[in-house]
Amino acid sequence: MQEITRRGFIGAAGITAVSAGLALAGCNNGGGEKKEETKKSEGGGDVKGKTVAFIPKVTGNAFFESANKGAQDKSKEWGFTVDYIGDATASVSAQVSVINQAVANGVDAISISTVDAKGVSDALKKATAAGIVVTTWDSDANPEDRTLMVSQGTPEILGQMLVDMGVAGLKERGKDPEKDEITYVWHYSQATVTDQNSWQVAAQKIIKEKYPKWKRPRELLLQPGRRAGNHHW
Repeated sequence: MQEITRRGFIGAAGITAVSAGLALAGCNNGGGEKKEETKKSEGGGDVKGKTVAFIPKVTGNAFFESANKGAQDKSKEWGFTVDYIGDATASVSAQVSVINQAVANGVDAISISTVDAKGVSDALKKATAAGIVVTTWDSDANPEDRTLMVSQGTPEILGQMLVDMGVAGLKERGKDPEKDEITYVWHYSQATVTDQNSWQVAAQKIIKEKYPKWKRPRELLLQPGRRAGNHHW
């Protein structure tokens, strides 16, 4: 089976999320004969001439720029417009402003990777009320706030990937992941992101079962005879 990098896959996921949202928007248009030459997303409605706001967690990041490239390439092929809009600060308030901007621009669909599902909930509900189809990719919204989610993998798959990457790194440094005592921490892009939190939960289960000697610093500090201090892990 041919391997694909996560960045390459997210490019494909970006294409899928955008086209799925526009397919649903096309279905919402109702009557009228469809011309044979009009491009359609698979199994959906006409997408030619429509506009989707493609919203990343943060702009200027190679991961999200890769997804945008895939979406832009497909938009040229199928005849729709991808409006890639976001903010460089990856904050809830900034992303809410971007959603409101997309609504004001009159887009047909929004496809978003959320920085905080709860924080953007009201803005997404208003977008839906305005007749805009909302889909998510990479990092989900509350299920009731979107039509569908395009993910790069399940939490179990991606949790396993994180553990495997950690194991490989340890072996490269001469450590035995199964026998040595390993201290590790989790580092997030944002504490509130849906995707990475779900991967961490799945990975913790794997570590507990397969690598019982791995400990996070807080776990070590809470052992008898150790003082926790002001650390948070």
